[in-house]
Amino acid sequence: MAKKDQYFPIAESKFVEQQKCVETIAQELNISTKTLHKWKKEGDWENKREKFLAANTSTSAALIELTNLMTLDALETYKKTGEKPDKETLNFIKAVIPRIMQAKTVETLVQNEKEENGPKNVDETILSRICNLLENS
Repeated sequence: MAKKDQYFPIAESKFVEQQKCVETIAQELNISTKTLHKWKKEGDWENKREKFLAANTSTSAALIELTNLMTLDALETYKKTGEKPDKETLNFIKAVIPRIMQAKTVETLVQNEKEENGPKNVDETILSRICNLLENS
């Protein structure tokens, strides 16, 4: 099996979905950055990443709305009856809040970069900052 056939889909997923930098992917898969940049261009990974981020932004908005509704419902119930939220509701809220915050941080970084440099593809500097943020969270 050719190296490209084996590693291209893995590298693409790491770049697009996991938001990893080319340099990080190169180290993880033991592939040159030159090869990965070539694959990135061939596979239109930047465009796919932007679409993925946009979809996640929509998902984040939906999660925020759902979390708000659940929290408001739990508060209203507590005010009326004194009944505390069930463990499942609390665990959901506890699990989703860090993910929302992470998605909002990435969204803010991308938006700031676009405002500073105009509407264009996000450059390697911002991608490195995003990758570092996601990998260290």
